[in-house]
Amino acid sequence: MSLPNRPLANIFGKYKSSVHFYEEFNLVNGKHARYSFNDMKAIFHLDGMDQWPKTFEQKDSLVNSLYLVSFMPSASTSYEMEYTLVKSLFHSVFLFKMDHESVDVAMENTPTMALFIDTTKQERRKKKTRQSSLDDASTITDQHYCLAAVNYFRKDQDTVVLWLATTLDEPPVQSIHVTWRNCGFATYLLCLLIKQHTGIADNMTKSVLTAQASLTDEMSSCHFYQCLGFKRYILEDNGLSHTSDAF
Repeated sequence: MSLPNRPLANIFGKYKSSVHFYEEFNLVNGKHARYSFNDMKAIFHLDGMDQWPKTFEQKDSLVNSLYLVSFMPSASTSYEMEYTLVKSLFHSVFLFKMDHESVDVAMENTPTMALFIDTTKQERRKKKTRQSSLDDASTITDQHYCLAAVNYFRKDQDTVVLWLATTLDEPPVQSIHVTWRNCGFATYLLCLLIKQHTGIADNMTKSVLTAQASLTDEMSSCHFYQCLGFKRYILEDNGLSHTSDAF
């Protein structure tokens, strides 16, 4: 079932057809896509996400520094920094060596979607208060953080979440947030995975979103997925029958 080629009224800077948008969003004709925070709100507006950019007190805001990147493994050279940050995030959350090996294999073969924040501009504004422009140039450093990421396998309206994590790093000291966790980043990424399905069909009746998790109740990843709304099944085939044949 194809979508009509109607204009998509949004704030992407120009009008684009829904077909054009979903081909870009689903990485049909490209290897990567990047969206600003305002673009992210246009794609899907999650309750509470307007609070995400309010990182610093008073008038400072990082609304122009929050962005979303979706990329295929072959785009790792174009987004080498983001690719490295995502892998580092997964390694820091999932501590076992076998997990690291699985993360590396997954990222080398399946697409990834992640939220990033770039505080470089914020740092640059601070450094301008220095008297020496030479000091400014020598002390400005890139400050990029991967806030959350999801690595997944998708076939039509069937998506399997392979790896999903939110950063354990602390926000900058000026931040109004105590932690980056519990802000809704992971929920937003899952909503975008479902949003991808609407580029294939205009109804969600056959959409399936599954996640791999440990069978051990004590594992935090299992509780994490349950908090996000997943239901836990104990199946002899480890849930393989609930995924698409392609997977």
